[in-house]
Amino acid sequence: QDPIGEGDSATKSEVLTALQGMRFGHLNGSLLEHVRAAVSAEKFAADLAAELRQRAACELVSVSVSSAEPSEALLQILKQEDDVAGAKVRDQIADSNLAAASARQDREQALEQAKQKHELKLAAERHQAELAQHDLEARRHLDNMKELRGLGVDLTQYLCHGPRSQLAAASRGSAQQKTMGFLCL
Repeated sequence: QDPIGEGDSATKSEVLTALQGMRFGHLNGSLLEHVRAAVSAEKFAADLAAELRQRAACELVSVSVSSAEPSEALLQILKQEDDVAGAKVRDQIADSNLAAASARQDREQALEQAKQKHELKLAAERHQAELAQHDLEARRHLDNMKELRGLGVDLTQYLCHGPRSQLAAASRGSAQQKTMGFLCL
């Protein structure tokens, strides 16, 4: 047996066991710091000393880590995790932009609805004013007719031959006159 080879193999095996549960993508700090912390733990030293005695007939004096480089697989995992984190950030930005656009559209729709409601209210008020004006004119005309009737004026003759009907007949150039629903010959 080769005690150096067995010692090397036992050390690699114990280092892998100590690092097996670590999630390197979620650790803060450098890879070297975390590997050094794992191999300086008392459990690691005790397990490695027992393995060295059993497999290589050696005693553990000390273990130190001078450098640590991530494997290609770990680099790919870290890159994938970075890509996923970047995609999540982009999704969050897109979601916030979408929410802002939706809120802006909702405000614009509410403003447009308020504007339309106001325009409908103004149109209704104009219509009511026109109806009131028409009613007022009709009442005045009716009051005038009542007053003329009270004075003994023949309303049929007045309507057929009054000032309005003569003006209308002259503008039509016709002997027939149609005034206020009456046809006078």
